[in-house]
Amino acid sequence: MWRPVADAPFAPPAVIGRGGLPVEITETELVDPLAQRLLPGAAAPDADRPGAWALTARREGCVVGVAHGATVGDRVEVEALVVAPPHRRQGIGGHLRSAPADLAARRDATPVMPGPLD
Repeated sequence: MWRPVADAPFAPPAVIGRGGLPVEITETELVDPLAQRLLPGAAAPDADRPGAWALTARREGCVVGVAHGATVGDRVEVEALVVAPPHRRQGIGGHLRSAPADLAARRDATPVMPGPLD
């Protein structure tokens, strides 16, 4: 059975930043293979889940964070959000936490975050 390992972005990447630290966030259907390495085994996404989405944060081309989940009915559910340890406390997690709200607005849905996210 053929399974894709990556896919093209849904939209152009958003470049956001705090001070002089820009972060590029790309939205795709599947988790980027490099971003997958940040997720603990239990947080690995189900690639066959309908409505699946992934957000990959990059700084200077390097993966520094990932969030993934699925759109279920009128809810955009976040299943996992991880920032690479050397890049924590730089605002990346905050950007990844706000990105599902933008995704939900485009899908006419409500964002649902588990709590707390580590």
